[in-house]
Amino acid sequence: MQRPVLAFVDDEKNVIDGLRRLLRGYRKEWDMRFYTSADEALADMEGSHFDVVVSDMRMPGINGGQFLKAVQAQSPDTFRIALSGYADSELTLASIHAIHQFINKPASADTIAKALQRALFTCSWLSNQTLKDELGAIENLPALPSVYNELMADIQSENSTANSLAVIIERDLALTTEILRIVSSSFFGLVTHVASTSHAVSLLGPEVIKNIALVSSVIKSLPCDDRNIDRLANISTRAHSSGVLAKKLIRALDATVKDQDHAHLAAMLSQLGELVLLQYRNPPSNDVDTPLVGAYLLSVWNLPFAIIEAVRWHQNPGISEFKADTVLATVHAAWAFHQCMEDHGRICPDYPLLDTEYIQSSFGSEVLETWLAEANDFFTSEG
Repeated sequence: MQRPVLAFVDDEKNVIDGLRRLLRGYRKEWDMRFYTSADEALADMEGSHFDVVVSDMRMPGINGGQFLKAVQAQSPDTFRIALSGYADSELTLASIHAIHQFINKPASADTIAKALQRALFTCSWLSNQTLKDELGAIENLPALPSVYNELMADIQSENSTANSLAVIIERDLALTTEILRIVSSSFFGLVTHVASTSHAVSLLGPEVIKNIALVSSVIKSLPCDDRNIDRLANISTRAHSSGVLAKKLIRALDATVKDQDHAHLAAMLSQLGELVLLQYRNPPSNDVDTPLVGAYLLSVWNLPFAIIEAVRWHQNPGISEFKADTVLATVHAAWAFHQCMEDHGRICPDYPLLDTEYIQSSFGSEVLETWLAEANDFFTSEG
């Protein structure tokens, strides 16, 4: 089997030599190539494919951001990692949509190796050319312009708080995802677990939030007609509703606070694949697995695996390898209940898309009955 090709770029030879020493134990697993200039790496890319590229951000000539943008244009499915320090914040923000993942400097061999293994695992999800074609050209997710306008008005208000901003942000799936992607990256040196959208807002601050919203609201890559705007709004509304329902359902389980937060976020993000394909490939190819698209993007954006796995298998938890998974079961139930309401206008205990066997075998029939009652009350009050 052909070894994956990994490229490392840094203008300082001692750094490159250090990376070479740190990763010496992986020589048999990976074909590793080391460069002291971005030009040299780009020249080699013309004759071979890189699975993963790791680049320093601050380099003379072509800096790391410019280099990773060039890699994105030349080989969209190459996984792009930035080695960055806190002094590189302005440079990194300017090229944030060309970067899949950040690693803070200095980094240990274990940190770098785990990031590379995760990147290669993510790349392995691209098992068919159709999915590669679907995802290759994506740079960023669009946000509804109205959400950006609301954020600007709130930020300028004297009464603006992290909670008031979070309420606006959570109405839009794309903007929520973008903020979570950024706050979850190691670049900002923040906490590893983000408890809520308001937590993310308080960590990033209003100025960074404003910049993220501005970039996300400018849809350059696709002309959107009125029909798409309406569908995008419907997806975002349902995402927010799913998150609220998941939060209600998981209370019936002996779930940790972290699991509750993950279920809430994963339920919101479960429509991500549909949103992406709507905006960038309309109509999407019939053989594209939309949950896989969403899970893939969450993986490259370095969100917690509990969220990634729940998004990946939320439609079919029974065929996953995750038995009695609290987050997955909750997100699946929230998704299935919404589908049932769309199909029948009421909650049906025998709805075929609801995997009652998975829920009952994992948590018992009492939880299933509680969830059915909770969903019925939720949609009654929503209506």
